[in-house]
Amino acid sequence: GGLLSILAFGLMTVGLTRFAESPDKVLLAASLALAGFVALALFVYAEKHAKGPLMPLTLFSNRAFTGANLMTLFLYGALTGVLFLLPFELIERRGMSATEVGLTLLPLGLVIGVLSRQAGSIADRLGVRSMLIIGSTIVAIASAGLGLGLGGFWTSVFAPVILLSVGMALVVAPLTTIVMNSAPESLSGAASGVNNAASRLAGLFSVAILGAVASLAFGSMAIETGDVVARFGSLPDLEHPLRMTLESAFNRSYTIAMWITCVWSLIAAGLSATLLPRRSVSR
Repeated sequence: GGLLSILAFGLMTVGLTRFAESPDKVLLAASLALAGFVALALFVYAEKHAKGPLMPLTLFSNRAFTGANLMTLFLYGALTGVLFLLPFELIERRGMSATEVGLTLLPLGLVIGVLSRQAGSIADRLGVRSMLIIGSTIVAIASAGLGLGLGGFWTSVFAPVILLSVGMALVVAPLTTIVMNSAPESLSGAASGVNNAASRLAGLFSVAILGAVASLAFGSMAIETGDVVARFGSLPDLEHPLRMTLESAFNRSYTIAMWITCVWSLIAAGLSATLLPRRSVSR
């Protein structure tokens, strides 16, 4: 099971990455991704018939468990997408240093660390489902704010980052709660592992997919640039004659990719509303 999962997700990731790096080699990228899906099917088959499966499929017979993990894929994919895209915008377009970018993203860890406990207490009163819907919606609003880029740094970057931090703080503890409570106690370790794997895979595929989308969008908008390497995330100096053209292409491709993270967050909210129970799940 472990080897098949490595093969499956590895092939899919390489395929998506190749697609982003070499759009002209679509057949190779598609073949690698397809081979990954075949390996994934073999992984599911092996898990179904294994005496001691790495991922017990019986866990997914619980609607709340399935819904929570699907939500994890989309929401953590959106989070990773924002964290992947935003530094390009701050460093290449705004000219910020790596230290300044780190300070800009610092509230994310601080807010989640401080508010997560309170979010768990609030979830006990409002219900886990409500907290997940509210938190995912706030993340979607934050992604939209980053994509629109209206105003200066404080309104177009810092305020959305704070919103993103609050949205994720509302989600982390309730999501863990519903995952663990929806699984039998004998499979609690496997349930935790599946959810952790879902969040890691979400980040993996988010970077691969959004990287491909942003690269393709940028390539379709950019013009012949001579000695300048025209690729998403790399802009020439401010004095270069093609700076404005390439920056415009960058802004539009960045906005497209950021709006995808917004849609993913809304899908996560929708999954919470439709698949999770109104009342807290308890063993």
